[in-house]
Amino acid sequence: MRVKHSMKPNFKVCVIGDPEHCDEAKAKKVNFIDMDTVRLMRKKSSIAKRIIKKYDGFLASTTIIKDVTNLVGPMMKRMGKLPMPLAHGDNLYEKILESKTTMTFQMKRVLWLAVCVGHVKMTPDMLAENIDTAIRSLLTLLKKDWQNIRSIHLKSTMGRPQRIY
Repeated sequence: MRVKHSMKPNFKVCVIGDPEHCDEAKAKKVNFIDMDTVRLMRKKSSIAKRIIKKYDGFLASTTIIKDVTNLVGPMMKRMGKLPMPLAHGDNLYEKILESKTTMTFQMKRVLWLAVCVGHVKMTPDMLAENIDTAIRSLLTLLKKDWQNIRSIHLKSTMGRPQRIY
């Protein structure tokens, strides 16, 4: 699900690409990893963990995304950072913006759900737009819409929770 404003101010993206995407990322001064590094990450898990923790999101070329998910996919899935596909005709900056503004709900069997919708430096209007978009998309995932929601709280890192529903 995509929101209007980025949830993290310093969102770091890395491109895992074929030679064409690596050259494009290098020209646009975006961090990138080639397939040789991915194969090295498969052999040495400490290097893989360090690289995966360093970035908030990944974009992978559609030609090699299957190899990437086979080699380091399980580790990326555990950390919640599976790569988004990057086709050859796509604009790199638009894809980076899309990965910055994409929010995922991880529906589990637990009775509560926590999602990041913004940061403290956002204006109240920007935060309200993100919250509204998040709630509307959550309602589409639930079977009985508002009947499944008991309450909605907002919480900042060091602040008290504020009940909004």
